[in-house]
Amino acid sequence: MNTENYVEKLNRLSIFRPRGMTRIGAMLVCGGEDGVLLWLEHCREAYAREIIDHFGLTAGRVANITRRLEERGYIRRESDAEDQRRARITLTSEGHERAAVIYGEMNRRHRAFVEQLGEEAPCFLQTLDRLTDLAEKGETSFRE
Repeated sequence: MNTENYVEKLNRLSIFRPRGMTRIGAMLVCGGEDGVLLWLEHCREAYAREIIDHFGLTAGRVANITRRLEERGYIRRESDAEDQRRARITLTSEGHERAAVIYGEMNRRHRAFVEQLGEEAPCFLQTLDRLTDLAEKGETSFRE
C-alpha cells in the first residue's frame, strides 16, 4: 500500500470535489426530523436526552425537531410519572405512517447507490462501517 498516493487522492477529493463528497454524506445519512422519526420507529420511545446523545444534537435543536414533529401530529409527548420535567416521546399512528414513507424513500436512494457501485459495494460498505466504528469509538479524530 502506498499511503502517500492514497493521502494525495483524498486531499484532491477534499479540495476539488467537496460538493460531491457532501452530497454522498447527505444521501447516506438520515438526520433531522426524518432521522428522529425513523429512530423512534425502531426504539418505540425515547426521551429528549436520548435523542440528543444518539444524534449528537444540541438540546435546542432537539426541542425544535420534537416541537415540529408534534405540531404535525407525528409524535406525542407524555410526562414521566417519576420526573415531571421529562417527557416520554412516542410515535403516533401518523408518525408510524410517515416513518414508513421516509424509510421507503431512503431505501430507494440507497438501492440506486448500491447498484451504481456494483461489485465495489461490499468493499465500500465494509470501509464505511469501519470508519463509522472508529469515529463513534473516538479511536481517531481523523486529525493529528
